[in-house]
Amino acid sequence: MTEKRTVWLHELRWPEVAAHLKTDDVVLVPVGATEQHGRHLPLLVDTGWAEAGCERAAEVAGALVAPAIPYGWSPHHMGYAGTVTLGAATLQAVTEDVCSSLIHHGFKRIVIVNGNRIANLAPLEIAAVRLINRTGAHVVVAD
Repeated sequence: MTEKRTVWLHELRWPEVAAHLKTDDVVLVPVGATEQHGRHLPLLVDTGWAEAGCERAAEVAGALVAPAIPYGWSPHHMGYAGTVTLGAATLQAVTEDVCSSLIHHGFKRIVIVNGNRIANLAPLEIAAVRLINRTGAHVVVAD
């Protein structure tokens, strides 16, 4: 029986990541939110969507998926218990730092997968443009 290869970066050992980078330099970065979606759904919906989409895409493409950024720009949900928000500039900075680390190690094509739709979009797009300009890496936001 063949063991299934994980697509999750954080489930690999560093030599496995280094070996992967010799054949592929694509990484997906799921970004979600921890916020309400009505009384019937858990707070992880946005992050869960982004993770699930990334996982399936990586399986098909042979890419890797970085650990999710589970917080987004959600000040409009703070009236609901459990919501955790980042400021827009903080979300942008965290995304840039995560992606800069990945670029440093050899990932040159990064897909930031936004699970929180319009609220996260502007900070993520600014982060992508800044990363492109600073590093020359190919960075896109899939919304």
